[in-house]
Amino acid sequence: MLLSLEFENYRSFREPAVLDMQLRSFHTLHPKDPDWRGVTQRQAAIFGPNASGKTTIIELLSLLGWVIPRSVTSDHYLKHLRDPFGSDRDRPTSISAEYVYEDVRYRWAVVLDDDGVLEESLDAAPTSRWRRVFTRGRGEVSFGASSGVARPAQEIVGEFLQPWVLALSALARVKNPGPFIGATKWWGYCMPVHSVESDRNIRHKWLTDLISSDVAWFNFAKIALAAADFGITDLEVNEAAVPEEIKLLVQKISELQESDSEEAPKVEVENAETIVRYLEFVHSAGDETFTLSEKDESNGTLQWLDLIIPAAYCLLRGGVFLVDELDSGLHPDLVRLVLELFNREDTNPRGAQIIFNSHDITLLGNHGEPAVDKDCAWLVEKHHGESELLSLDEFQIRKNHNIEKRYMQGAFGAKPFPSIEVIAREIEKLEMESA
Repeated sequence: MLLSLEFENYRSFREPAVLDMQLRSFHTLHPKDPDWRGVTQRQAAIFGPNASGKTTIIELLSLLGWVIPRSVTSDHYLKHLRDPFGSDRDRPTSISAEYVYEDVRYRWAVVLDDDGVLEESLDAAPTSRWRRVFTRGRGEVSFGASSGVARPAQEIVGEFLQPWVLALSALARVKNPGPFIGATKWWGYCMPVHSVESDRNIRHKWLTDLISSDVAWFNFAKIALAAADFGITDLEVNEAAVPEEIKLLVQKISELQESDSEEAPKVEVENAETIVRYLEFVHSAGDETFTLSEKDESNGTLQWLDLIIPAAYCLLRGGVFLVDELDSGLHPDLVRLVLELFNREDTNPRGAQIIFNSHDITLLGNHGEPAVDKDCAWLVEKHHGESELLSLDEFQIRKNHNIEKRYMQGAFGAKPFPSIEVIAREIEKLEMESA
């Protein structure tokens, strides 16, 4: 599970920003018993105005989960993490994370400039003290005496190193990487959900294939739809042949790619699917039923299915569920349901975490119990183009305070103050000019 993420000079975050998932009362390297769940938060909710930098935090963790296993295959991947603040391009970008995999605590850090990796290090704490696994300069890497990495493997890692290749990525490519390979494996348990249409399409195809090939997941999907109270009584998965014109289009794309860069993803005709799967939803209307295709089904229904299936998948595997705009297209009660699944031990036996951003401030309100505790709430402010990450528990909050109301009144910052009068005057001008 994630313990903390720290970064500096990355996109709109000029100064250091820290997202800490540890309980404030936890101050040692390991808990007294091996219960990491008891010393960490299950959720982190990030609030703030539009364009403040909330998505940057979600995307950074998502990018790390993508880059770390792949940087040895192309320079292209790691360069995405070198994205400094606009006026600070001469300063390096620093990123570090602490996390736990199979009861070993890891601390990984990297410093990037325009020429590639400036510094990189990995420490591990299988017990109550840190051990140096490796430290790396520009093109050289040295391993600690307690790293457990044999000399031949160390030499292979060194051969992999290029300016835009991580030593952490290279370590995963050797046959005998030593006892601390969990430092790389952990990143495979980060599961991102982005709000952009392209990501949603990929995710929807993944879940459609999952529920069509596994009866347990198919039954779960039906129950999840029923639990959401959409009036849906059944779910069907159907198949259709891909139209011939689509096959020809894929072939044409493949031919055009022959002259493209080697870094561009290739579409192989022989690997292209000839069957597409799609969902149909059975609704009840009194004593009668009717069926809607995906294109006719409500957006909220599809949004729910596209969220709850990956969420359940993450709960069963453990790891970190990263969600950009959790409340997009969903009723607040459904958002609360998802958060409760992560909070409850019976539905989250492996201690999975959810990190998300949202504009739904009612999650902090006194509607029954707050869905987000103040210790789990984070605020992003932006001044003169520079973002700042703040923890809500840094503010003095009394038990009788209505956090939702105080936020809307501007007590904590991280809130827009739009001016309707400015827009009203411009509308009047447009009306006069069009008269």
